[in-house]
Amino acid sequence: MLKHLCPCCGRHCYLDEPQCERGMEYKETGVIPPRKPRPDGNGEKKKPSEKKMQYLALDREGKLAQNLLELGEKVAVAENASDIFDVLRDEDRNDLLLLLEKLKHSLHHKAKK
Repeated sequence: MLKHLCPCCGRHCYLDEPQCERGMEYKETGVIPPRKPRPDGNGEKKKPSEKKMQYLALDREGKLAQNLLELGEKVAVAENASDIFDVLRDEDRNDLLLLLEKLKHSLHHKAKK
């Protein structure tokens, strides 16, 4: 599933429909192009926020849990929860559903022990 996503920016759009110049170039060449300097001329990178630094310090399982918590909060306040998944194609929605059902079943099974 992830091999079909563009690695060139944080949007991670689908490679057959890249949304940025670097993604379009990557689609054509298969090579991730270098980033262009920012127009403000400031060559320094922006320092990540404290929240981002805390996220980056988490291990893989911590990042998974953090993302599930944040997604759960967004689903809880969304007027139409299905809108949240609009960025996913049907194939990816099916994969996500399968993974979440597997996780739910496993947690349910562990809770019975």
